[in-house]
Amino acid sequence: MKMELFVANADGSGAKQITNFGCASFAPTFTPDNRKILFASNKNKCDSSIFDCFLINPDGSGLEQVTDWASSLRSPSFHPTARS
Repeated sequence: MKMELFVANADGSGAKQITNFGCASFAPTFTPDNRKILFASNKNKCDSSIFDCFLINPDGSGLEQVTDWASSLRSPSFHPTARS
């Protein structure tokens, strides 16, 4: 599956694509401080079930891989007491 991430205003206006990997990128969630977006992607091995977590700025810059588990990770999240 090919899925990319977009950001938009709450009313759906101003949509902007922030990934363009040609892979599956999904389950986005903002960091507790709302400065970055955490998401799962198989961008390192497209068309596989090998997913890792990545962080990206809401403008699409600053991509950072934060796990290297080579696992079938599906929905990253933060613990309710997490701090950025």
